[in-house]
Amino acid sequence: MVFSGFPGKGKPPCYNYVLKFSKLRCNKLYILDNFGFDSRGSYYLGRNRDFYVARAVTQLIEKIASECKIDNDNIITAGTSKGGFASLYFAISNKFGASIAGEPQIMLGDYLSFDVHIDILEFICGKVNDSNLKFLNNVIFEEINKAVRFPRLYLHFGKGGYHYDNHWLPLKDKLDQKGIEYSIDFGKYQSHEDVGTHFHLFAINSINKELNFPG
Repeated sequence: MVFSGFPGKGKPPCYNYVLKFSKLRCNKLYILDNFGFDSRGSYYLGRNRDFYVARAVTQLIEKIASECKIDNDNIITAGTSKGGFASLYFAISNKFGASIAGEPQIMLGDYLSFDVHIDILEFICGKVNDSNLKFLNNVIFEEINKAVRFPRLYLHFGKGGYHYDNHWLPLKDKLDQKGIEYSIDFGKYQSHEDVGTHFHLFAINSINKELNFPG
């Protein structure tokens, strides 16, 4: 399944990688995050620290997986940026088989504290304060701490950019501390705006690898 990132400036929310992934020989579910402030979404989480959107997304995935008779280990999540965050969050929290994430925002509180994203932060957890920033920064880490089984992780970041320093390195430290295996791919770019150009080939190769994964 593929989670959406932020739409381009002045553009409505849209599904990501529909054409890029069209030739993949597997079932595909595209999930749009347009519930939240100004239809820019709530990171698939919810409002005022109530992750009811996340619960609804999980229920949707479980329903479709059941109808299609797909086991959890055969569910692959994918996405970039906000979609990369969601890819990790849902794969880890639901014990899915694999997550393929491009430049996900791991330190979500820090990222949403930028002026351009403040309204989204306030929608998800209320006032901008140290408690809420810490709460959002720990969302992915809390899921990692709770997990008893981890998805196969395929991660992609631009080398040396903002997301490399501020999101990849904290995630790397956490995964290494927990002894969690992962595959990492670095693109030759620094601007987050370039992630989509580089991610889709990495994702397609990773998905094809998963489709041939034993068991």
